[in-house]
Amino acid sequence: MATSINVLTKISERGLKIKSTKLVDIINQFRELEDGKAKLRHNDFMAKIKKEVKTLKELGLEGERNFSQAYYSDEQGKKQPCFELTRDGMLQMLNSESTLVRYKTIEYINKLEDENKQFNSDNKELYNIATSDEDLEKRQYEADRIKYAINNIEKILLECDYTNIVQVVDKIVEVHRNLYVKDRYVPHQNTVKYGYRGDDLYINHIKGIIVSKLDKIRPIMTLKDCNINAIIGDKARVLESEIETSKNISTGKEINQLKRTYSKQAI
Repeated sequence: MATSINVLTKISERGLKIKSTKLVDIINQFRELEDGKAKLRHNDFMAKIKKEVKTLKELGLEGERNFSQAYYSDEQGKKQPCFELTRDGMLQMLNSESTLVRYKTIEYINKLEDENKQFNSDNKELYNIATSDEDLEKRQYEADRIKYAINNIEKILLECDYTNIVQVVDKIVEVHRNLYVKDRYVPHQNTVKYGYRGDDLYINHIKGIIVSKLDKIRPIMTLKDCNINAIIGDKARVLESEIETSKNISTGKEINQLKRTYSKQAI
């Protein structure tokens, strides 16, 4: 079983919210750790939530605020009802799960929130840099270094849609091409091996990360255009061409595979 779980969530100042469809995905992946444990169906989970909300209302409790009506797109692109749960709502619904599933799910959500806190901290540092009296070029360099850091790439791509994903990918590559060695991803700070700004080996490493993130998040993006697969596929072809030019064969193969995948799926 894969240890990583792809889940699109909302995290604001009020805390984390997760759609019932995504919570069911998490529960089922951890249920696989238990032999013979049946998968949870979303329709059954919806029924449990409705029963929980009804009971809370009858008891005059405010816990029903932890569940709000929402929608998701099914495999045919049709709008279907679901619930959006707060962290407390999620914990309420996990009560019927096994100790293992509860522990693993809460552990995953805690990790997600920790990553979001780091992202918010980075954004605060961005603001401090932008409002300082330092030289404008230096402020821009520092702001880009933080915003497009390795650990922020996936979150930045998650917030894209078909209108800006190509531009964002280009910006990430541009930023890393111009980073000083001291600011690069730690394993690539060897000046002798990777050179200074613009070194092909380092840039190809960043491109490989972007491609893997695109492949990972595409199925859970909020798609606003039927040509999203073709658009991302085009970006994969561009990256493939650049990498073939620099003779980075291993990463080139990965991007070529991504290009073929999207070519099959493109509408």
